[in-house]
Amino acid sequence: MYSDGRYHQTLGYLNIQFGNLDQACLDYLNAIEAFQRDDDSVAALQIAERLNELNYQVQQTRPEPSLSLGVHLKIEILRLCRLGLRYSRRYQYQVALNVLDRGLQLSDTLANIDPQQGQYCAAIVLGMMGKIYHTQRYYLFALASFKAALEAYKSLPSPDKRTQGRMATILCEIANIAEMTNHSDIAIEYYLDALWYLSATGQKPQAKQVVQQLNKLCHGTKPAEVSAS
Repeated sequence: MYSDGRYHQTLGYLNIQFGNLDQACLDYLNAIEAFQRDDDSVAALQIAERLNELNYQVQQTRPEPSLSLGVHLKIEILRLCRLGLRYSRRYQYQVALNVLDRGLQLSDTLANIDPQQGQYCAAIVLGMMGKIYHTQRYYLFALASFKAALEAYKSLPSPDKRTQGRMATILCEIANIAEMTNHSDIAIEYYLDALWYLSATGQKPQAKQVVQQLNKLCHGTKPAEVSAS
């Protein structure tokens, strides 16, 4: 049987032959991950050594090697986010969290090269982790992830509308947890913050949902799950 590790290793070799060094690096990263899943530490180590040689080769052919590595990292983080989402949709939550934790580690590495992009990627990963914890009703872990994501977004110098929308979503998630755990005063505070971002970015349908939740809280109705998507 032809393993996933060998498959990605072969793709890497072919991309090297065609001069696609960036893609070859990603193929080797995928190969290492596959070999590690199969507990083939020998093959993983061999590919890791080859990847180091390839990264050195890329550095010699480019005037800004850190930029190349940054691109590699962003693409790999995106791939891990997609993989984590796939596992989450299959209810394999712990596997999804393990995958996203790897994405978080790579975001820290990226922050050493490009602090703004590193923080942005970390915020996305932390938000995804928070939603998984929230789904499992691990509220303390969810809150820690959401608040860390929010801080990462706030550290960005000039958040665009999409980023502000993501911040509003996280604020709604935190408010929902507060609501579900009978902390209505805290929920109102976070919903109001979310409403400000939603109004500022012109997201009227989402803003309407938040207003509805605020009305329920102010009138003392029973807490209900809020959709902030």
